[in-house]
Amino acid sequence: MPPTARYNTAELNAYAKAVHPVAVSAPKVETPSDGFDWGDAGIGAGGMLAVTLIGLGGAVTLTHRRRIHDEHAS
Repeated sequence: MPPTARYNTAELNAYAKAVHPVAVSAPKVETPSDGFDWGDAGIGAGGMLAVTLIGLGGAVTLTHRRRIHDEHAS
């Protein structure tokens, strides 16, 4: 169509390209999971270590108290 045609879309196409650029995002690449999460395992191991140390500390405290109590009772 000539530029002077009544239904020419050249101006609309130029406007769309200049004013409304299309953003293209990079594709997201995901690595396959092996089914085991080492981060969760580390948190679980740390929690179990803390519970064990608290239990051992309580046992040592109770044993020490019993010895002191037995020594003063004699």
